[in-house]
Amino acid sequence: MAQQTYRISKGVLLPLVLVALLLLVLLGVSLVNGEVLLKLIILVAVLIPVVLLLLTNLKRRVDLSDEGVRVVRPLGEKYFRWDELTSFEAVSVRGRAFVTLCAGEDFVIISNSYEKFADLVEAIAEHLPEKAVSPEANRLIEHPTSALAGVLPLWFGVLALIYILWHQFAAGN
Repeated sequence: MAQQTYRISKGVLLPLVLVALLLLVLLGVSLVNGEVLLKLIILVAVLIPVVLLLLTNLKRRVDLSDEGVRVVRPLGEKYFRWDELTSFEAVSVRGRAFVTLCAGEDFVIISNSYEKFADLVEAIAEHLPEKAVSPEANRLIEHPTSALAGVLPLWFGVLALIYILWHQFAAGN
């Protein structure tokens, strides 16, 4: 098997990019309009974590190879050989799905924010002995979930910022 790489899906990244850009535009408009300092501080305080979240999501990836699985995150990475993985668990909560890879005391959690999440889960399960794959993980393979539940709040943020900007421009005229 050639190495397969899974990244955070564009469906998650797009609204996050839009939120960051709209916050920047709102900050710029607020500066030009001479808004009060507190409003500017609040906008910067919201913008910083959004940009950090965007940057961390751009860096996240899961690499699968014949030897094992590597999960790359902003603050480091974890690598597990297939033969050292002891369990593959899954949980679905309100449209969000998470899988856990365990190797003894060490573990890593992967969310369904990754592109082709169903393929990722299935590819991991294929490399593991049947007893290591939980019934919940098998159910997730049979009935995959989408990342829609995690993306809806981001799209709500986009719409809210568009409304705020529209109101900002309408009030300025």
